[in-house]
Amino acid sequence: MAGKTPRGSNTKKPAKLTLKEKRAAKREKNEGTPFIKPRKGATG
Repeated sequence: MAGKTPRGSNTKKPAKLTLKEKRAAKREKNEGTPFIKPRKGATG
């Protein structure tokens, strides 16, 4: 623990995607087929 920089906690999880990136990836995946399954409460 002695050799840690004060900013060490910020760079702990570099693999985590930002919400923006997640959303973009989702949009890319569903480009051709939007909403195959409706939401649970949408069938009212």
